[in-house]
This record gives sequence, structure tokens and C-alpha cells, in this order.
Amino acid sequence: MGEFKKKIIEFIKLSRLPFQEPILAPVISGILTAYFMGYRVKNLFLVIFLVIFVAYLIEQATLYLNEFFDYEGDVLNKNYTKFSGGSRILSEGSLSKNAGFLAAIVTISILIIIGIFYLFTIYNLRPLFLLYGIIGVILGLFYSAPPFKWAYRGVGEIFIGIAFGIMGFTVGFYAISDHISLLSFLFSVPSALTVFAIILINEVPDYDSDIIVKKKNLVVRFGREKSILYIYFPAMIFTALISMLLGFLIFGIIGFVFSIILMIPMIFITSKWIIKHVKNFEKIEDMQKYTIFYNFIASFIPTALIMLKVLII
Repeated sequence: MGEFKKKIIEFIKLSRLPFQEPILAPVISGILTAYFMGYRVKNLFLVIFLVIFVAYLIEQATLYLNEFFDYEGDVLNKNYTKFSGGSRILSEGSLSKNAGFLAAIVTISILIIIGIFYLFTIYNLRPLFLLYGIIGVILGLFYSAPPFKWAYRGVGEIFIGIAFGIMGFTVGFYAISDHISLLSFLFSVPSALTVFAIILINEVPDYDSDIIVKKKNLVVRFGREKSILYIYFPAMIFTALISMLLGFLIFGIIGFVFSIILMIPMIFITSKWIIKHVKNFEKIEDMQKYTIFYNFIASFIPTALIMLKVLII
């Protein structure tokens, strides 16, 4: 029984559940934003359950496939952190390498079953769910998996930002509102930028092993320092600027000030770390943690602004 319990714990670690945040936060934010804007849908709880559960399954299958197909790089990686270099469950032999692939197959099988259930229940209510699901699978599941292996071609960071940030928020918004607008797309940009930043900052410690396994991600292409200075930092700054713009568009000067209050700590902490550590990358695990936290904040800014406006007006 002790050995079985140990395997269960190791499988949970393999699942890397905290990494569900970059997909679930935008989806839930999109749902709540549409709801507080006054939109409603029939079979509300079924629609919400399906969109959240499918998003979870796509991300979970992606994580399992990453563990399997990044196995060689994770074994070579000596600079791993809590947030990069894999779960270490496969690479350190706690579970066999094939466990990652088997877990992915089971997760994808459940995803297919949910897809069939959707086709026979609410397809006519929300037909675009099917398109969202197909694109999400292509961009997410093939991040490390062949034949596309986006992470090896220098587009993985962008595609995950699109799939989790933009598509995550807009599918949540669409689930309740039954439409996709320019406004919902704009709402999703801060989330997309910070998801992109999460992927980028997590690639920095993996730099040496990624070169060996011939990954051509942005950090390998541009180098660690340039990637931080000219890609990661601008993404965080644009997140702050767009969040402030959203604040003004949604709730005028009150929303603008509200967004500034939320964004100033992000700019300050990011700038401070870059000034001190961009040459040596010390305490990068702290920045990985902060970037995930700021993704959560950025994802829920539209929801918070809409709620604030509803409460005050």
C-alpha cells in the first residue's frame, strides 16, 4: 500500500497541476467578464463545465507529452528549477519514461469522449467550441510532440501565448456571450503576453540542455541576456500598458488608476531583477514565480474592472 501511495504522489507531481494556471485563469476570467457584462446562456453550468474541463485536458495532455518528448533534454538539464526542466519524475527515474506518454493517451482519450458528448449536446448552442478545440489541440499538444514540435522551431512561445492567453480568454467569453468581439480580443492580450513571458523565462535555465537537443526556441536563438532584455521585459511592459488602456476604456480614470496600482509592482520587481541579475541569472526561480503570479493578475484585470464598474455604478 505504501508503494502504491508513493506512485500516486509521483503521478500527481508528473501532472504539474500548478501549471494549469496559465490556461485556466484566462478561461475563467473570460467567463466571469462576460457574465458580469450581463450575458447569459442556456445550460449555463454545463457550458461552463465543458469549456473549463476541455481547457484543463488540453493543458494536461500537453504537459504529459512535454514530459515524454523532452525526456532527453530534462535528463541533461542540470539547471532545472521548480518551474522549468520538467517535473523530474521521468528524468530521475521515479516513473518510467513511457508513463508520460501513457498518461497523455488516457487524457486525450477523455478529451475525445468529452468532444463526442459536446457534439450530441450543446454543439448547436456553441458551434465554435469545436474550432477552438481543434486549434487548441494543434497549438498545445504539438508544442513538443511531432510532427510539428513548435518548441523546436522558435514559435512555441508565441503559439502557447495565443492558445492559452487569447484563445483561453475569448473561448470563456464566447461560452457565455455567444460572440467574439474586438473588445474580448483586447481583453485577452495581457494574459497572452504574460503566458508568452512565462514560457520565455522558463526557457532561460534550460538554455544549455536545449542547445544540446537542438531546440531552436527564442532563448536559444537570441541568447539568454538578449531574450530577457529585448523580448521578456518588453512583453511585461506592454502587459502593463495595455492593462492601463483597458482600465481607461472600461471605467475611465478610475479604471486607469486601478490598473496602475496593480501593474506598478510588476514593473518594479521585473526591472529590479533585470538590473541586478540579467548578467548572472541568479534568483531566476523568483522571477519565474512572479511571472506566473502576474499572469494571474493580468488575466483577471478585465473581470476586476467590470466588477468594479458594476459595483460602483
